[in-house]
Amino acid sequence: MTGMIYATGMEAAPFRAHVGMKNVEFPRDPLTPHFYDLRPLHAIVLCICGMGPEKARSATISLLQTHAVSRIINPGVAGALSDQVSVGDIYRVSSVFLWPNACAPLTGPHDTLIDLPARRLVTVNEPVFDPARRNELARLADLVDMEGAAIAQVCATQQVPLYMIKGVTDQAGAQDRKRLLQNLGPVSERVAEIAWLTLAGL
Repeated sequence: MTGMIYATGMEAAPFRAHVGMKNVEFPRDPLTPHFYDLRPLHAIVLCICGMGPEKARSATISLLQTHAVSRIINPGVAGALSDQVSVGDIYRVSSVFLWPNACAPLTGPHDTLIDLPARRLVTVNEPVFDPARRNELARLADLVDMEGAAIAQVCATQQVPLYMIKGVTDQAGAQDRKRLLQNLGPVSERVAEIAWLTLAGL
C-alpha cells in the first residue's frame, strides 16, 4: 500500500484523472488532513495534508498509523534557490533539510526508481519571497518547500521508504507570488504524470 501526500488540493488536482476521481473536490489547504482510500481500484491512500511542516508531520503519522502504508510518495511544487534549477523543471529530492533546526540533511529519500535529476530540498515554515532569506537558504539546498522535511523526518524514524518529486513553480523572489500561482497548474500536471509513472514502477 502506497501513501501519497500532497500539501494542497490544487497541487493534487491533476492527479485525480489518473485515479478516477474527476468528480471529487479536494480541499485547497485543509486545517486537518483529508484521506482518500482508493482501494480496490488502486493500492493507494491519497492524503491532502495542508501547508506547513506541522500539518505534514501530523498527516504522515496518521497515514502510517491508521492506513498501514508501506511507502510514501510526496509529489508537489517548490521554489528555486539555485541558478542551476529552472522554473517548470521536475526533480527528485536526494537530501532534505528542516529549517532552521537541521544543519545536516535528514536521511535521504529513496529515489532509485525516479529517473530525474537530483536536487537538495529545504523545508521552511513560511513561503520564501525575500531575496536575503532566499540567499541564506541557498547555502543548504537547491529547492524550498513547506512540507518535505517534516514528512522525511517521520519516514526516517519509522524506517518507511519515501519518494519525493518536486516541480519548480517560481524563483522564490520578491515578485514571485504571482508567478507561483500562474505556474501551479501546469507544473502540478507534470508532477502528477511522473508520480503516476513512479507508482507503476513500485
